[in-house]
Amino acid sequence: MARQKMGQNFLQDRRIATRIANTVLGGNEIILEIGPGKGIMTGILAETPGERRVIAIEKDEELYNNLLTTEPLSGVEILNRDILKFKIEEISGKEKVTILGNIPYNISKEILDWIIKENGFIVNGTLMVQREFFLKITSLHGSKIYNAQSVMFGLLFDNNKLFDVKPGAFSPPPKVNSTVFSFSRRGSMQIPDDVPGLYNMLKTAFVHRRKTLTNNLGRIYKKDRIIDFLHDKNLPKNIRAEDMTREDLKELYPSLK
Repeated sequence: MARQKMGQNFLQDRRIATRIANTVLGGNEIILEIGPGKGIMTGILAETPGERRVIAIEKDEELYNNLLTTEPLSGVEILNRDILKFKIEEISGKEKVTILGNIPYNISKEILDWIIKENGFIVNGTLMVQREFFLKITSLHGSKIYNAQSVMFGLLFDNNKLFDVKPGAFSPPPKVNSTVFSFSRRGSMQIPDDVPGLYNMLKTAFVHRRKTLTNNLGRIYKKDRIIDFLHDKNLPKNIRAEDMTREDLKELYPSLK
């Protein structure tokens, strides 16, 4: 039975599960599935010929125990862990992993933060999330839903919408549509040097959306450095973070340190 407090909506349409699983097959040798639930996608990964290491992380103890006794999953490494506290280096060493998951709606933001934190160990992935959440994390400057997380995720990963999934594909059906999208880590020359520091700056820049960038960041950084940067970029002194491109925000951070 799905536990609503954990945001569980189990994918039950095998055609869609196969379509999602196929996006990560034939690529990386380590596939890390977040929240396998009843194991519909996990089983497809396990049954498809090829040498790969499939690791499924399930927090729910009851689901975890059921997965352990599911015959088609005998070759899958199933861990009873909280993904938000999990470190990819525990399983990969120096090898980067591919991420797969039907992400619980109520912790989508937290899981994306985990992916940002673990970005150095991730080469690519495919996620299914609430459609509105996908629109938020892929939004661009000038949008009212553009935020620190969408900036940081966009600086680290290129993403591509694959398709939408209607509520009837799940049990129980959610009240919203879902979106499946793929993402891949950008080239090393494009990745910021100090991801945690930049992300903290971005969160401060967006903390009060109606305030200017200078007023938000001026609580922590020297205002004259912010103003000088905006002047050099021919940007207005009263600009807000939501009106700045990802690349401009990325370039701003080193000038403040």
